[in-house]
Amino acid sequence: MVDPAPGPLENLLSVERAAIARRVLDELPAERDREILHRFYILEDEKDAICGDLGLTSLHFNRVLYRARERYRELYEESAKKKADRPGIAAPRVTLPG
Repeated sequence: MVDPAPGPLENLLSVERAAIARRVLDELPAERDREILHRFYILEDEKDAICGDLGLTSLHFNRVLYRARERYRELYEESAKKKADRPGIAAPRVTLPG
């Protein structure tokens, strides 16, 4: 019978991806991008609460979130490419909701 729990390699890769994700989030130049991504995806704050705190309409929130995700994705891919350019290192993959 095969153990369904992740193995040591999967655990290590998961920890590494999380560290890269946190570092990339911290490197985003716009504070609003960092805040909206952190609150929505990490803290799982409600959209209405974030909108109220940031003075955004629901439609504007969607645009801001989309653009923040795109900027995050660009930085993440750039970071992953740099890591992949090192011999013997595989590039991590990112999948953002939405």
